[in-house]
Order: sequence, then structure tokens, then C-alpha cells
Amino acid sequence: MRVGLLTTRGFRDVYEIGRQWRGEHVFDIFAPAPKMLLTRDRIFEIRERVGARGEIIEPLVAEDVRLAVSKLAACGIEAVAVCFLFAYANPAHEKAAAEIIRTVAPDLYLSLSHEVNPEWREYERTASTVANAYIGPPVSRYLRTLEATSLRRFPRSRALMMKSDGGAASATMLARTPIATVMSGPVAGVIGGRYLGDVKSIDNLITFDTGGTSCDMAVLPGRPLFKSEVKVAGHPLRAHTVDIETIGAGGGSIAWRDSGGALRVGPESAGAEPGPACYGHGGERPTISIPRRCSTARCRSSRRKPTKRSRRASPSRSA
Repeated sequence: MRVGLLTTRGFRDVYEIGRQWRGEHVFDIFAPAPKMLLTRDRIFEIRERVGARGEIIEPLVAEDVRLAVSKLAACGIEAVAVCFLFAYANPAHEKAAAEIIRTVAPDLYLSLSHEVNPEWREYERTASTVANAYIGPPVSRYLRTLEATSLRRFPRSRALMMKSDGGAASATMLARTPIATVMSGPVAGVIGGRYLGDVKSIDNLITFDTGGTSCDMAVLPGRPLFKSEVKVAGHPLRAHTVDIETIGAGGGSIAWRDSGGALRVGPESAGAEPGPACYGHGGERPTISIPRRCSTARCRSSRRKPTKRSRRASPSRSA
């Protein structure tokens, strides 16, 4: 996805510098930086300045916006993120820039920081706005197609999509801020677990949702806990979401050794094709798959007869 960024003059490198958070690479002098969602040549500085209290220090130079957007459009970008300093205190300059962008390049997807994350801390706000622009075009197209199909087949229906906070919103709203759907899949599992707990009159729960790539867990002391930020591929995204802990330990997660010889699991997964090595269908790298899947275990305990599918999924002794 090709994305451009307009930012206040003097703050072009905020997105690349970040917070220098090293995470699990704290002792690695060659720690890899999170992959940027856009290159530096697609970040343009705009002459404008808003103060911390929302006062206008330097008026927006409209010609800077026109020139930057023209250059970005010539590069074939699909989306533009706009993140001006202190725009959460006064979004006037971002709104004015948006109008100029719509005039110069009406087909570009727009992501404005005062709409995506109207909060302080420039790097986190920029990272969230850029991520929203990055996923915006494909997600908005998909949501609008889904909504149109739903209304065509069920004229009286109203299509709602899950949000990361456990609520629901229309496709029109989420097409503008698709970042609100981050982690919405695992969150749906947590909400479902909370519902089952209510049905069974169980207050305190731990939900466990595992698949082929990852494992998602949440602690529910009565009601779901929430957080305002989530890290995705090393980038902090400001999204109000149910507090879920995700680890790369799904059934197909690949086991490997790092440069220091320590055993690691994930986040890379073997996938369905060719699948884990233990099934003998072409996979060569070791995974943490449990060799005896439920279907196989039930067959061997004579609870049901083996099917063609369970035979295909059975572990290979040679592997």
C-alpha cells in the first residue's frame, strides 16, 4: 500500500525516530527497527504551527499542501495521512489541508490525526494515523462492498461490524477509521466468552483462543478489561480495545533458535499448505503442533470411525 504523510515543518522524522523501544531485543546491539509503512521521501513538511493550547502560531501555507499532494499523486499513492502538531487541540489546519487535498486529488483516501487519535504524544498519534491510512483503502472497499451486498440481499437489514472495544459500528463509520477494527476478531471471542459466563452465572473467567498462528488470552474479573494502545508489528496503535495478550504460539507456529542459541516459537507459522512437518505433507520446519488432533484422538479411542479427512490429518510416523 502506497501512503504519504503531511506533517508540521521540522517534525518530518518523528515517525522514523519513534520511541527507541527495544522490547525483547533489549540486549541486541543490532536490534531491528519496526518496518515503516512509508518511506521518508513520501513525508512532506508543511509550513504551519498550532500551539499547545490551540492558538495559531503560524498560518497554514496552502501552496505547500498543494505541491506536496501533487508530488504524492504523481508517485501513485492511494492514501494520505495528515498529522500536524497539536491538531487535537485545534484541528483547523488539518481540516483546511483536507479540503485542499480533496480538491487536488479527490480519489485519495484521507486519514486525519484529529479524527483517528485526538490525543497528545506526537509519535503515537502519527503512527496511528499512518496505520489508518495504510489499511484504509482496502478495508473501506471491502466494508462498502459487504454492506452493499448485505442490503441487496436483505433490504431491511443493517450491516454492523465488530470494533476492537467489543462494540459495533456501521461500515460507513469504520471505512473512515478502520483502525478501530484492530484486534476485533480476538475481541469477539472474549465477548462471546463473557456471554457464556453470564449464561452459566460465572463471574471470573479466562478466555483462551488459539489457532494456527497465535494464541489470544484475556482475563475477565467480572467484566472485560480495556487498554488504549496496542502494539502491532512494533508500531503503537491508539485504539480502545479489550485487553488481550497475544503470543505467537498457535498450532502451526514454527520453533527455531535465535542467534544466541535460545529456543523461540513464532511468530512465523507453517500455514495450512504444506502444513506442520509432523503431518508429512511437505512441511519441513518443526512446529509446536500437537500431533494427535482431536479427530485422530477420537478415532483411536473408538468413539467414531476414521474418515478420509481425519486420516489425512493424522501425524506421519516418518516425519
